[in-house]
Amino acid sequence: MKKFREWPGNFKFAVVCGAAAVLAGVFLLCIGQSGMDYAMAGVAIAGGLVVVLGAPAWGLNDHEETARRKRARQARAELRRR
Repeated sequence: MKKFREWPGNFKFAVVCGAAAVLAGVFLLCIGQSGMDYAMAGVAIAGGLVVVLGAPAWGLNDHEETARRKRARQARAELRRR
């Protein structure tokens, strides 16, 4: 697995947002007053954990990701030429 600083920017952003969601969920658990507060905290924690734990497996192969984006750019350029 690559180091965090070598990840593409969008994956870094996703992990940071996921970690923020986990922290916000824990904060909601601490100050929650009703059942819905706890439910929303659980949703925030679960969603954040999915992103934080899943992001390392999603797109760390830069070569495949770069090739996929290049093919998409070429396809868009081909469609514009028509």
